[in-house]
Amino acid sequence: MPIDINDTLSVLESSDFILLQLEIPLETVFHVAETAFKKKKKVILNPAPASHLSDELLKNIDIKNQELSYIIFRSLVLLSGTEYLDKIIDYLGNDDFTIKAKVLDLISIINNEDIYPKMKEYLEGSNILERVIAFESLSKRGDRRIIPYIKEAVNSEEKEIKISGLKAIIATNSLDCDNVCPMIVHLRDDADWEVRAFFAKSLSICSHCKNAINMLKEMTEDSNYLVRFNSSEKLFEMGELGLIALSEVLSSDDNYAVDKVWSLINREMTLYNLMDKIKEYDSFEYILKNIEDYQQSITGGDLVNE
Repeated sequence: MPIDINDTLSVLESSDFILLQLEIPLETVFHVAETAFKKKKKVILNPAPASHLSDELLKNIDIKNQELSYIIFRSLVLLSGTEYLDKIIDYLGNDDFTIKAKVLDLISIINNEDIYPKMKEYLEGSNILERVIAFESLSKRGDRRIIPYIKEAVNSEEKEIKISGLKAIIATNSLDCDNVCPMIVHLRDDADWEVRAFFAKSLSICSHCKNAINMLKEMTEDSNYLVRFNSSEKLFEMGELGLIALSEVLSSDDNYAVDKVWSLINREMTLYNLMDKIKEYDSFEYILKNIEDYQQSITGGDLVNE
């Protein structure tokens, strides 16, 4: 009982971690947890073995006490999988995107259950946050059953839904370029820079597609830094064709694009022996000349050694 716990607070004081189980009275569990939080202790709640206490746990949620509430949510998920997920989201606020990471973390600890039935319910529902949670949860598991929902997502008017669809393309890696490019090309000039940034990342699966490479090359001149960053990095990952495009950007009139691309190329030359790695490229001399021309323009000398 809580009064008994108060008599042994010295034990709690000398401990860094407090482990609790649901086989003791819930009143005691919550009292110890709240006391531990006040004393800046780490609390671990093992939900075993009382699975019948799920409803009782819900009754004791105090959303003002975020740490204790989250421990209860974890216990509910460990006990019951997705069964109480709707209620957990309601408690947290089902129109508040700041809770997304917490919900995704909770879903990630569900190991022995197929989460797809519940996620399918969310995917086909109207709640934007729940649809995003479903997309990202299934994407992180590489669940290919998300694929039929991608086209609708990338054509949504909602920014977060579009981004989730792009994340699904990246995570599942199960769509070829011929299918992906026509499906998402309209996002190239999306009004939201976050969408354009993930669009650039999603083109990484199109490493031999000249259209994708040309789009990424153009996007190195985007007004947003992260879009330029993603575009440059993805071009570099595309091998010879991507590096050709990057070397050509060095002659661009857009100083921001040039600065980003040069920082990438210079990094790879300085730290990872880029020139040695690409000597077998058919276009090596062309790439080298573009780099040398840029170096001469900023230093007046040739700093690249073949």
